[in-house]
Amino acid sequence: MRPVETTIKAARKRKLISIVVTLKAGSDPGDRHAIHDRRGAPLEIAVLSSAFAASVASGLVPFVNAEVVVAAAAVAVPGPQVWLVVTVCSLGQMIAKAALYALARWLPQKLPARATRHLERASEKTRRLEQAGWTLILVSAFVGLPPFYVISLAAGIVRTNFAAFLALGFAGRWARFAILAYGAAAAGGAIQGGM
Repeated sequence: MRPVETTIKAARKRKLISIVVTLKAGSDPGDRHAIHDRRGAPLEIAVLSSAFAASVASGLVPFVNAEVVVAAAAVAVPGPQVWLVVTVCSLGQMIAKAALYALARWLPQKLPARATRHLERASEKTRRLEQAGWTLILVSAFVGLPPFYVISLAAGIVRTNFAAFLALGFAGRWARFAILAYGAAAAGGAIQGGM
């Protein structure tokens, strides 16, 4: 079989850079270290940067699926670097969740009176978060139920400790993404190995 060449073009600072990836038949599917652009920069940097940006977006926009981002990035990088995908995506998610927390904590002071009344009624319902404690934040970040988006807002409303919120949220997201990423990398390796 002949090598298959795929050209990926990306615009960078008004210059078109062509990235050529050569997949040789019978090559080791785990050997993706040789993928570079013409300037010699590893393709993994582009994958990690894209995964970070998509993770921030998925943390702010509920219908953007972070799990798909993590799985795709984990398959795209070499096996030993999957932990980087997990860490980068967890950081991106927590930056977005920190923004939601801050919005819920500090923005209500600047809202009109009518909106403040609605928020106060909603915050009465979120007082249950204080009773559930840190366990709810960790479980939500790991399992996704209740939605971590909602828990991030509720944590800001009830003014939970910000450092503890970040630490528990990061730990839960990291564990969740690690399971997804290593599962996707293993599945991707098995599929590529079977070709």
